[in-house]
Parts: sequence; C-alpha cells; structure tokens
Amino acid sequence: EATRIEDLLGSGALDAAAEFAEVLVDVFLLADADAYVGKFTSNLDRLAYALLAIRRGAAAPYVSLDTAWSRDTPARFDRGVHGPLQERLAAAAHAKRLRNVTRKK
Repeated sequence: EATRIEDLLGSGALDAAAEFAEVLVDVFLLADADAYVGKFTSNLDRLAYALLAIRRGAAAPYVSLDTAWSRDTPARFDRGVHGPLQERLAAAAHAKRLRNVTRKK
C-alpha cells in the first residue's frame, strides 16, 4: 500500500518546510541552465523555464517531453518561431538601455 504524502507530513515523518526548500532549489537550478528539457505539463517546470527565459532576456532553447507551452508554440525550440521574437526583445531592451543612458546625462 502506498503511503500518501499528506500522511507522512501529518505524522511528522516529513518536514514540509524542508521539502519545499528542496523544491525551490530544484527550480532555481533548472532556471540557471543554458537550455531546458522537461515537461510543460508540470507547473514547476513551467516556472523554471519562465525564470530561465527571464534570466536570459529571451526565450531559451528547450525540448518539452510531453507538450508545447501553448497552442501557439511548438514542443521544441524553433529558431524560426522564436528567433524573430528574440530579435524584437533584444531591440526593445537595447532601446530601453539607450533611453536610460541618455536620461542620466
């Protein structure tokens, strides 16, 4: 018979705070990668990929093992789909940096 995690937490066999801290470590390690391989049906994996993309300032290369992020994106990183978006994001970030530099003077 399988033991439910709720029972282990209730009995004190597992420490909820320690378990959650370990989950956060996993998410931040995934987000620190250069590319992503995982399952987009997992909210934790989606969070890790979102943090990875934010850190890079653009969509990161990825392979989803189960499904695409949304109906509008492929399950694998496609430079044809993501490349133009990355270029627009990079141009917008560059323009913002230029505005900030000129405002400081």
